Amino acid sequence: MELLPEINAYLDETKPLGLQDYHVSELGRGEYNINYLIEAPDKKLVLRVSISQLSGAKDQLKQEYEVLDYLKGQGIAPEAYYLDMEGFRYPVLLEEFIEGKPVTELDGATLSNIGRAIGAINNVAITEPHPFEVRRIDYGHDIDIQEQVLNSITATNENEESLTLAKRYVGQARTLLGSLHPAAPTMLIRRDANPTNFILTNDSVKMVDWEITRVDDPTITLASFINEVALYDVLNLQPTERDIEIVKRAFVEVCDIPDFETLLGSRLILEQLGGLVWGLERINNLKHMHIPPVDHKKKMEWYNKVVLKSAAALDESLTA
Repeated sequence: MELLPEINAYLDETKPLGLQDYHVSELGRGEYNINYLIEAPDKKLVLRVSISQLSGAKDQLKQEYEVLDYLKGQGIAPEAYYLDMEGFRYPVLLEEFIEGKPVTELDGATLSNIGRAIGAINNVAITEPHPFEVRRIDYGHDIDIQEQVLNSITATNENEESLTLAKRYVGQARTLLGSLHPAAPTMLIRRDANPTNFILTNDSVKMVDWEITRVDDPTITLASFINEVALYDVLNLQPTERDIEIVKRAFVEVCDIPDFETLLGSRLILEQLGGLVWGLERINNLKHMHIPPVDHKKKMEWYNKVVLKSAAALDESLTA
């Protein structure tokens, strides 16, 4: 999808923030958004274009704008400047460009900064009015969602064994966690805490792409990062047990959660189960997508890797 000509025409007409003499280039794209870098003489900005809504999320970019506005001044997220839901073909959000570098290696300083950044997210005070969905911690409900997704996947000769294995893991997770109702405080969490969403600045770590943010289990962001970093072979990140301990220690330095280790262990099982089900669902959906064979092969290899790694992690977690 090539939107640059349309974006330039849109910016020429609307001139948000009084933009003049700017250059636009693509920063990157995901399943739901394309990000563009706007370089002007006196500033750099990011234009996020929402090309597809997250499943079940109405006005997703509007929600993200409200989240960033609430987090203004907290030092953990970019500042949002401008939202337009109707003036362009897709909703657009103009926000601060974070000067820094992405996570490309897991040294001790980086891991400590990430742990403290995740703790800082949890520590954001939640006061009315706020834009966040508030969820009660319910492991059984989370397992139900994964089971529903599995039941929607059509069994074939290629995936039958993996589907059967995934359903067994669902049963084991339900036995282990389904009846638990942890009396833990709910805090601000940020889903999809993969390494590419952390930007290392001179003195801190900030997160970008605040698509899924709510008040929930305080270990979700940390568990998401631990799970995601183990899957991100694309960055050649291979975390050791020592690496994970560094992140956890830095996290608890700034965020005090009762029964932390038990809560984190339980949430990691759910994250690993979610990764397994996500991979199987993506493989199922790939059958109906019309994409070049080379892209199809790359995606299939990646999704299969996620399935295999998630299954191995679940084997270890559920028998520990």
